[in-house]
Amino acid sequence: MIPGASMKRSVTCFILLALLLSTLPSLASAGEKSPAPGEIRLTVIEDSPGELLLHFEAPPPLFTSEGVPIYPGVVSTAPEGYPLLPHISRFLTVGEGRVRLKVHLLRWGEASAGEIPPSPPPCPDMEEVFREGMKGDVYGRDDFYPGRWAEILEEGHFREYHLVLLRINPIQYNPVRGVVRYALEMSIEVISSPTLPPPPAHPDISLFLKGVSFNWPWNFEGSPPPPLSSGAEYLIITHPSLMPAAFKMACWKAKEGYTVKVVNTTETGCSALSIRRYLERAYGEWNPPPLYILLLGDADLVPTNYFYRHPYHGTLTGTDHWYSTLSGTDYIPDVFIGRIPANNLTEAFYIVNKTISYRTSPPSNPGFYRNVTVAAYFQDSNRDGYEDRRFVKTSEEIRDNLTAFNYSVRRIYYTPSYVNPTHYNDGYFASGE
Repeated sequence: MIPGASMKRSVTCFILLALLLSTLPSLASAGEKSPAPGEIRLTVIEDSPGELLLHFEAPPPLFTSEGVPIYPGVVSTAPEGYPLLPHISRFLTVGEGRVRLKVHLLRWGEASAGEIPPSPPPCPDMEEVFREGMKGDVYGRDDFYPGRWAEILEEGHFREYHLVLLRINPIQYNPVRGVVRYALEMSIEVISSPTLPPPPAHPDISLFLKGVSFNWPWNFEGSPPPPLSSGAEYLIITHPSLMPAAFKMACWKAKEGYTVKVVNTTETGCSALSIRRYLERAYGEWNPPPLYILLLGDADLVPTNYFYRHPYHGTLTGTDHWYSTLSGTDYIPDVFIGRIPANNLTEAFYIVNKTISYRTSPPSNPGFYRNVTVAAYFQDSNRDGYEDRRFVKTSEEIRDNLTAFNYSVRRIYYTPSYVNPTHYNDGYFASGE
């Protein structure tokens, strides 16, 4: 996008916990027959209506020099004050109603461990003063934490499809004895109602859920959509001054096969609440209901929702995610939403034309799709050479993962001239390396 077209003070909020899928890059999936030696493997053994059977296998964990158990590539998190232990999270598609788990531990091991540190308090979005985690009550109990080898953490709906977040806890820690137990093999039964909704009418829904849900049950290209009486699959909401660019995008999406509707803020209302109410009515009453929502215009023209007040400096943070959670009380979106943050018609046409050009004439050089650029800001408010935030370190981890898949990665890092960047964060995000 062109300079100056970024949405002012608005941060797109991607709350979908599907991001957790990226926390274990080495996990072998159900479709892989021969995982590499030492990999953790989670496999679907049986997936019938109302019952899903998973098989879990893992090697013994590695131990750091301090005696802390880890699995390479597996995230370690915990509530504040509780031991930082590795876990694996996957979304599952299940029937409606209550979901139950039956876990059968088939093989396990036990080893001495060092003191596993507690999770620190949340990092403030400001100049960092590191605070070590205070030990919670669990450190005084002669018991194994977290106590369950697997558990359901969250649940919600993407449209009519019931998703739950399964977390597997392969390490159990007894802080009094200084011992860990680790799972080598277990089976996990996920029991729910045998009633599932019909396959999705639109192939994009199936494509999305196939990437999010570990056991998405339908492997097909989509069934014919129902007869249309009203509504549209692709809804564009824009400002009256940007309507010509919106119509051009609408014509292109119609050529791609979508039913498209364009409305402006004189129809939806000019406040975030009125836009939300319009979307709720469209989702509940249209046939078909919107699947894609494009907000065409910066937040000054098509408002975002400023509802989250920062706990440290009191300013409000904007998010368009609120517009996508149209049914239920969960934070899983029911539609795909995006924004072209144009300030005027010239910018809007520039971005729309560039988007259409990319779709009609994509780069033909195969090398284009193997080249990646990562960019990050080295934030160092107190000028001690240590990164306050995790921007550069995260970019380095992305780069390492991509190069492992033979991508060519270029790094662009920026910091003011008065900062001498020497180390990653020492505390919340790293250990000062």
